[in-house]
Amino acid sequence: MSARRIFLPTAAIVFAVAIPAFAVEHPGTEGPPSSEQWRLLGFAFVNFAIFVFLMYRFARAPLRDFLAGRRAHVVAEMAEAARLKEEAERLKREYEHKAAELDKARHELISEIRSIAEADRERAIAAVELAAQRMRDDVDRTAQSDLERARADLRAEAARLAEDIARDELRRRMGESDQQRLLREFLARVQK
Repeated sequence: MSARRIFLPTAAIVFAVAIPAFAVEHPGTEGPPSSEQWRLLGFAFVNFAIFVFLMYRFARAPLRDFLAGRRAHVVAEMAEAARLKEEAERLKREYEHKAAELDKARHELISEIRSIAEADRERAIAAVELAAQRMRDDVDRTAQSDLERARADLRAEAARLAEDIARDELRRRMGESDQQRLLREFLARVQK
């Protein structure tokens, strides 16, 4: 920016503010501004112009550098903020995707555990049914064996009792002569 571009608007502002201030009536003064007042106004204007010139001359470069640096810093901060926002949005999308996959994996795991539990339950039921059938078969075999043994014991007991009864009956009905005759017949058969 040139000195003229800065100086002219500044002078216009000074005159716009200063002229109405001098036009205000002061007690004891009447009429238009005096030459003394115009000199004070000119002196203030020149003083202000020197101030603006000195500021322009000595503070322009540091102020420009400061503003340029500040602008660059703000632009860099905004670019970094935009980058961080984009990164945060990417991470958010990634985490949302992972959360959706996690829900899907959780549902799959639950269904897999249910199917495993159902298969285990069916195997357990089959094992219990098999064990119950084996127990029934064992009980049936044991009962059959006990029944056969009981029948054999009953037959043996019946045979023993029949023998005892037959012996007692033979003793009672057979006399000494019948016994001698049976003994001779037995010995005759044995000798042949």
